[in-house]
Amino acid sequence: ALSATFEMTPQSDYIGVRLVGGDLSLAVRDEILSRGVPVGAVEVPPSGELIMLMRGRLVTAGYPVVAVLTRGSIDRLAQARPGDQVSLHLIDRETAMREIQTLEGSHLETSVRVASAFRARGLERLLDARHASYV
Repeated sequence: ALSATFEMTPQSDYIGVRLVGGDLSLAVRDEILSRGVPVGAVEVPPSGELIMLMRGRLVTAGYPVVAVLTRGSIDRLAQARPGDQVSLHLIDRETAMREIQTLEGSHLETSVRVASAFRARGLERLLDARHASYV
């Protein structure tokens, strides 16, 4: 069940985060044909642990993908350390889309504030003319 608590293992890095725990059992334990996978794909290898593919992943993988993390979840998971407890919860597409909109709004607000601070210190030459604060 993906609505369980897992522990991040020391075999985690920028390519993939490995989680153990929960009670996952696969009907088929064989690898499948490699195919393209997105950042945040949640794979289940024969061992039953979870592998969350992060930004350094390869573009193809060969284990079953049971879910895909949201952008915000990827950012939060990237901050976790081995031994940390991680809980997963399934959400629907609409909830994931609202999360993206909230994150993008927050990033834009931060970007505009940073640009304002640069200008206040006479460093506007370092800003790209296409920067959102020029609109």
